[in-house]
Amino acid sequence: GARVVPGNYRVRITKNGAVYEQALVIDVDRRADYNASDRAAHFAAAQKVGNLFGRMSTVVDRVNAVRALLASRRAALKSAAQQRDLDLFDAAIDAQRKLIVATKEGGAITGEERLREHLDQVYSALLGYEGRPAAYLLERIGVLDTELTEVEAEVTRLLGKSLDSINRILLLEGLQPITASAIEREASTAFAEVVFEHVLGGDDGEETAVATRTERD
Repeated sequence: GARVVPGNYRVRITKNGAVYEQALVIDVDRRADYNASDRAAHFAAAQKVGNLFGRMSTVVDRVNAVRALLASRRAALKSAAQQRDLDLFDAAIDAQRKLIVATKEGGAITGEERLREHLDQVYSALLGYEGRPAAYLLERIGVLDTELTEVEAEVTRLLGKSLDSINRILLLEGLQPITASAIEREASTAFAEVVFEHVLGGDDGEETAVATRTERD
């Protein structure tokens, strides 16, 4: 179930129009070797890791969306030079995705590790102990945050002037430019399709979430 940090809470239940409230105190397990402050530090670290996972997925979704839009327009280009320009841009933005996720076939047995795999290791370490995280874990989270920020900045740069150059080629050939709204729609559509496939297939729970994230990458 969901976990919360120790503290004072109020539980509110509404039934048939009536509201019932009850004070609730959450304390640290008396058997634990850590205190409430340690538990709060662990929770804060876990929240940071969760946010990093979310940011990684956002970047990967955007890159995948841009690449899908590029592919749909490349086929309509007759000039080899124009196709080459699109291919170069595609390779440049995909290189950023490959900094986040492992791309070799074979999964973990390949030994390939990227930002997401490193973050998985940090999260696994956090799951092993609910007290104050070790200093090296906090430092590792900070390093991964910095590295992801650099990837985000490069993707943003590529989707600026570099994408403007691609859009000029597309407009010259009478094709629709790749706009921010088009990228957002493509990313949302791709995500919805993956979720629908898993719901239709009867998958649920944590394994579904992991599979969905992998397919989106």
